[in-house]
Amino acid sequence: ISIKKYINRQKIELVKDLLNNNDLSLSLIARKLKYRNVTHLEDEFLNETGVSPEFYRLLRHANYDLPNSA
Repeated sequence: ISIKKYINRQKIELVKDLLNNNDLSLSLIARKLKYRNVTHLEDEFLNETGVSPEFYRLLRHANYDLPNSA
């Protein structure tokens, strides 16, 4: 695994934590974790997990189990 891929996975784990544990907007999460913009965060998240951040948050709040990554 490349360093870039490892860092991206770690950032996605932080995004998951923020989506799970509070009601921060995607815009704020993107800024907080230094993504270029919300679209970049959404693309990276979808690529790594197979679902959008919004869908991930919706399922987590509905207490569905999701895999850690796709």
